[in-house]
This record gives sequence, C-alpha cells and structure tokens, in this order.
Amino acid sequence: MDYVELHTKHAVFTYLKSLETNMISVDIEGEYNLHEYGEKVCLVQIYDGQQLTIIDPFKVDTVALKKIFENPRLLKVMYGASSDLSVLKNGHDIECKSILDLQPGVKLLGHTKLNLHVALRECLGVELDDKKKFQKYNWTRRPIDAEAITYALHDVKHLLDLKGMLFRELATQGLLEQFFLENMMLQHKDYTRLPGQRLRKTRQFQTLSQAGKQRFEKFFEIREQYAQKLNIPPHQLLGNHHLLAIASDPDEFEHATLSPKLRGAMANAFHQDVQSLVTMKAE
Repeated sequence: MDYVELHTKHAVFTYLKSLETNMISVDIEGEYNLHEYGEKVCLVQIYDGQQLTIIDPFKVDTVALKKIFENPRLLKVMYGASSDLSVLKNGHDIECKSILDLQPGVKLLGHTKLNLHVALRECLGVELDDKKKFQKYNWTRRPIDAEAITYALHDVKHLLDLKGMLFRELATQGLLEQFFLENMMLQHKDYTRLPGQRLRKTRQFQTLSQAGKQRFEKFFEIREQYAQKLNIPPHQLLGNHHLLAIASDPDEFEHATLSPKLRGAMANAFHQDVQSLVTMKAE
C-alpha cells in the first residue's frame, strides 16, 4: 500500500498547508498501559481522499500533533473516537476539535455490531483482515511491521466513503439531526482521566474502610513511581487484585507477586518505601 510518512514538525506543517480539502479521515494507534508505562499516541494515520499519510509521534513533537488535532477549521472524520480522544488528552494534553465520529451514525441506522470492520462490511461491502490479529500489537515497537501499517491505514482509507453512505441513509430516515447532536455531546465530553480512576469504581475499593482507602492511595502512588522507572505497566509490577488486597490488609503484601524486573537496588528501595505501610494493620 502506497503512503507518505511525515518525519518532522516542518513536514507536518507543510503537509497541512498543501491540503486541498478541509476534511480528512484520521485514526490513532496507541499504547494504553499494555506494554509500557502510561498512555501515548504511537501512530497517526490520515487520508485526505487522495493520499494516505502516517505520522510517527516518536519523531514528531506534540506541537505538530496539536496543529492537526486542535485545528477547528480541519474536520477530522473518525470512528469510535472516544479512546483516541482520551489518549490525546491524557497522554499529550491535546484537546481534539472539529470531530465527526461516524460510529453513532452506524448505531442510529440499527446496526448492532459497531466494530469498524463489521460496519465497513455491512455498509460498504469492504472486507478487511481480522481486527483481533492486531488487538494486542505493540505499537511502541520500532520499526513498525509493514503488515501492521497496512492494517492501520485501512482504518482510515474507507472512512470518507462510509461518511457519504451514512449521510445519505441518515437523511433518508430523518436521523441527521440526532446524529449531529450525538457528535456535539461527544465533543463536549471531558476526557480527562485520573490515574486509578477505574479501580476506585470497583466494588472491592468501595467496600474498603477509610483507612484502607488511604493505604490504597499510598500504595498506588508508590506503584506508579516504580512502574514509571521500570517503564512497565503498573499492573505488571503489582497486580490490581494484590493492590486492593493489601489496602484491605497490609499483611497480604507477603503473598503478593512482584514483577521479576523489580530487582537489585531498585527492589530494595521499593521494599523500603512500602515497609511502613505494610506494618499498618487494617481496621
């Protein structure tokens, strides 16, 4: 598959100035605390109706990404944009503007399976490779496999055609206003997410005593610090179930399984940091 890769901020700026349209289709491949610490954008795919383009965020700084995603005069056609908007906000402090998410349109037309590949097959007759093959792909790895890039580009190549088809069907069924309303709600959502937010919503956390919740916060902070130092996902350093169990009863730390990457001087420092918390008994 033919595509152009932009390697520098200057190249991105030049590309944007050369666009003959104010509408592009965009998708993101990211890291979501699966292979490394934290969330980050690992690849940006763009299609302007004529040319497929990729941007490597590891080579191009955030200023260039902001020039694309925060430009209110450039319409970004996306699909299932929530996770992309979240990683842009929480990983890079980028608030995307002028988004047209096609997924609500597919749902309004009565499709029950909202996966992009299914939507393309049902709406356009386009058959793509199985998405599961790349669900756990490590997009932080360099170089990115050619097959993975081809897969990623297919996620933007057909979005403009899908938009045209959806608009025709939504207009026919009198659903365009509802579609635009749902897109406005999507864009006004606050995608800021606090670290550990999902864990704090679990029943196991909610049933902790006040002292247990305080221990959780202290253990959580220590786990984050060392996971960042080791550049591994926090749950790989110490599992979430262990973290919650220790918050309930610090003696559970004796039974916790720690990452084998935590060793030597760093392992000693980690144990010293948590020792005072471990000796605190649950209420």
